Amino acid sequence: PNLLPSKLECPGGNASWEKVEVKNNARICKGQKNICNQTAQMSWDCPENSFCSPYGPGFFECSCLHNFYGYKCMRQFPIVKVLGILTGSTVVVSSLLWFTQRRKAKNI
Repeated sequence: PNLLPSKLECPGGNASWEKVEVKNNARICKGQKNICNQTAQMSWDCPENSFCSPYGPGFFECSCLHNFYGYKCMRQFPIVKVLGILTGSTVVVSSLLWFTQRRKAKNI
């Protein structure tokens, strides 16, 4: 349980706790609620291909399922596409530099 001065609210608000008591100028916050499992409250939807997990009082975190990435967890990471673009751009820039700098090189 969290013990706070009576003037302060519990972390995440009093609604984030199962039981809030005020005794002898102290606020006692017991039983942190799992915000992901609350049906009476506003629904906290995580994107498709992800799951909700508690991240402190009144907070939650959406984590992507295995093999899904990004802030929306919408698709698997396109490794072939990314490597293709990186390889292609490296070849183009290297070729451009080789041709432009080759003219400046003197024959020995």
